[in-house]
This record gives sequence, C-alpha cells and structure tokens, in this order.
Amino acid sequence: MTLIVGPYSVENTEFTDIAIGSGKVNIGGSFTNSGKVKVFLGGELNVNKEFLNSGNLSINDPEKIKQIIVESLRTSKTVAEFGLEILKKFKLL
Repeated sequence: MTLIVGPYSVENTEFTDIAIGSGKVNIGGSFTNSGKVKVFLGGELNVNKEFLNSGNLSINDPEKIKQIIVESLRTSKTVAEFGLEILKKFKLL
C-alpha cells in the first residue's frame, strides 16, 4: 500500500491508487504496478524503461469521459454549441 520511488525505478504496490489528471508524469527508469493507475483525458504517463503491470491500468477512464459529455450537454444551448464544447474539452480545437 505504498508508492516506492527509487533512483532507477518506481513501484506502485497493491491497494495503492494513482490518478493522473491533466498533468504529466515522467518516470526516468522502470515502473512496476501491482496497484491501480488511472490516466484521465489530458494526462500523460511516460515510462523510459520497462513498465511491468500486474495491477489495474485504466487510460481515458470512460466514467470521466461520460462526466465531460453530461456537463457539456447541461451547459450547451444548441447542438453546434455542444459539438464545439466537446472539441474544446478533448483539446481537438
């Protein structure tokens, strides 16, 4: 239940959750995961060496994407406005 950061590697142990939102995480060495890692839309996880995963890895979490769509629907007045908002949220515009 610990994140172990060493000079050449990072280890995410069982029952430890890591969530990467709109930031970037760069690991210069190896990354071993037996816990949970979630990389949301706009987030980046870069591993320069080996990435060994026996845990749970989720990239672009569908629940987060659903939340973005629902929020955009609630605030948009027209279909065009909704489309524009989605493009902006996903950084495609």
